[in-house]
Amino acid sequence: MSIQNKGTVFLLSTSVFLVTTGFSIIFPILPKLLDRIGAGAFEFGILAASFGVTFTIFSPIFGYIGDRRPKRLVIQIGLFGFLFSNFFYILADNLILLIIGRMVQGIFASAVMPSAISLVTDIVPDNEKGKNIGYIMAGNATGFIVGPSIGGILYDFSVYTPFYTSIGLSIFTLILTFKLIPNIQPITNHNGEDNQKLPFSWQAIPSPLIVFAGFVVVDIIYSVSWLFIEPGFIYYFYDDLHYTPFEFGIFVGAYGLAITVVQLLFGSLSDKFGRRPIIMLGTIFYTIFIVMLYYNTSLFSLIIAATFAGIGGGFSLPAMKALLADAVDDHQKTTVFGIETGLLSTGMIFGPLLGGYYYDSLGMLAIIQISIIMCFVSMLIIGFLKFQKPIRGE
Repeated sequence: MSIQNKGTVFLLSTSVFLVTTGFSIIFPILPKLLDRIGAGAFEFGILAASFGVTFTIFSPIFGYIGDRRPKRLVIQIGLFGFLFSNFFYILADNLILLIIGRMVQGIFASAVMPSAISLVTDIVPDNEKGKNIGYIMAGNATGFIVGPSIGGILYDFSVYTPFYTSIGLSIFTLILTFKLIPNIQPITNHNGEDNQKLPFSWQAIPSPLIVFAGFVVVDIIYSVSWLFIEPGFIYYFYDDLHYTPFEFGIFVGAYGLAITVVQLLFGSLSDKFGRRPIIMLGTIFYTIFIVMLYYNTSLFSLIIAATFAGIGGGFSLPAMKALLADAVDDHQKTTVFGIETGLLSTGMIFGPLLGGYYYDSLGMLAIIQISIIMCFVSMLIIGFLKFQKPIRGE
């Protein structure tokens, strides 16, 4: 792969990292913003859900656009809109403006990931898809870990400093996209038709449809299983196990470090050994994590469990994206990634809501048991994830 393409992959990973950081940077700050306008935990839940709603709706839309316009343009629109959304937080003096800002952020954040992954698969060899998608996913994972840390540190200067920082990083990354990301025009489809003129078609979804449905179920389970546990686990971690926020930070950091390192160093495993075996391996590691939560309460054991979770995600997530890229016609990749990302983001809406409800009604151990069952269902489905060979664009 050329030096220019390596630079493109790096910048795409940086763009995804920036958007994810901007999404997660707000969590340690949001309660302070809400306090200033007299709002509380219920309003926090509304804000969290509002991002997921617009992200879910607009991911397929930007995916559709990404197959009909240059992907670089779609990424730039996403970065510019994400930059703009920060001003809602800076200017907000009421809950409505905060909700609008969070919804705008969800809209434009959804433009980046599908086009970034699709563009990577355009410029790298087929036998390096998993490896380079791993770099993009590593940027995503790192942003989720680094964002809250940056937000907490910068908050000491001012509640608005994190948002000005996000604006500055967005401008810097946006400028770099004009220099380092190639302006690849949409290709024609296998019938020689201009892709820009083609209407949306559900035939973009890889076949057989039942396999794609199974793929989405596995994808969502991977996301929801932790989001389902998280609300209750935080209370369980503090109130029942009597650990501190600092110790919870170590727990989360162990996960973030593991998933980032594995995605950076071992994303190529699915290129060498096949997608499904590596997805299965990652799911096994992740299931061990859930089981360890059930049987272990010492901080050391929980940190080891978090490391297993990170290893599992590091193996599975790039392989999942690469499996989908293998199954899609070239001129429909971004559309399909947009659909998949939109469906996956429903976990951000329903996972915490269901987890909080069942924690109150059933308790922590029951939630862990349900998550273990979901993981075993996922492993059963993985064995059937075999798509028909797509027709490649010319």
